[in-house]
Amino acid sequence: MSGLTFSDSETVSMTFQWPNTLCGTVSDDHIEAVSTATTVNTVELAVSYKLKGSRTTTGYRLDNDTTSPSISVKQAGLNVSLLNDLVSAAVTRFPTVLINNLGEISAPNLEKNSADTVTELTSRYRDQIQERHAIESVFSPNQIDQSMKNQWYRMVQMWNGVDLKLGMWYQAQGSDYIPFLQQTIPSDYYFRVLAKVSCPGTFNRRDCILIEGKSVSKLIEKELITSVTDGDPNDSKVATYFSIITDPKTLLPYFYQESREGMFGTTHVMTLSRIQYNYETVN
Repeated sequence: MSGLTFSDSETVSMTFQWPNTLCGTVSDDHIEAVSTATTVNTVELAVSYKLKGSRTTTGYRLDNDTTSPSISVKQAGLNVSLLNDLVSAAVTRFPTVLINNLGEISAPNLEKNSADTVTELTSRYRDQIQERHAIESVFSPNQIDQSMKNQWYRMVQMWNGVDLKLGMWYQAQGSDYIPFLQQTIPSDYYFRVLAKVSCPGTFNRRDCILIEGKSVSKLIEKELITSVTDGDPNDSKVATYFSIITDPKTLLPYFYQESREGMFGTTHVMTLSRIQYNYETVN
């Protein structure tokens, strides 16, 4: 990457202070592979949509323009029609998120939107038990809420009010929500501000920073593992690696990448997510 600068004596101060308004495009790519002793299933998704943001009296509001999202689904060993329905509903059924002044995120009307989505989608798969189970799992309010908050925490909220020296590794206690287990598990976090970089885009040349980090799960309860897979639960572990390009003065993200590897008995789960924010206006 060009334009990197490095100084281990410089301190970077980070504050959540998004601009009054913004408009741009979000590109979200996701790959997942799940392998067992006898099967391998892979999914590849690409979603793009417009995003608008505005300051409110209590924090911030983000609205997805879901009238014409771009969705691409590739898969192996899974139901393509179902995957398209799941992704389309995820984008269009939950168009708004709210952020308070501390940088904490929430989805309004989550319970109702989840219930309406499950009702509509399961009606298309009345006689398909496996598909109905997948719909109910993906759109459970807890699954949506915890997955959203966990990713947002690493991308934005974790850094609010934090001062870090460039190049220095830090350690903290945290937790990770694991969709495969549908549980939150305690984790050790390791992270650093690797370097200063130019903020992507042509309208805003303020310095951004590149953060890299990882979280490693602590001991996962044996009962939790044996409830979803077979094999020796003592072999189970999860490691998540992430990197962010963000403006430290506002914590407005430009790029986020996350890769996760999980061993759950005999089941191996690997995921890679990459989100890019291309802002057309920031005021």
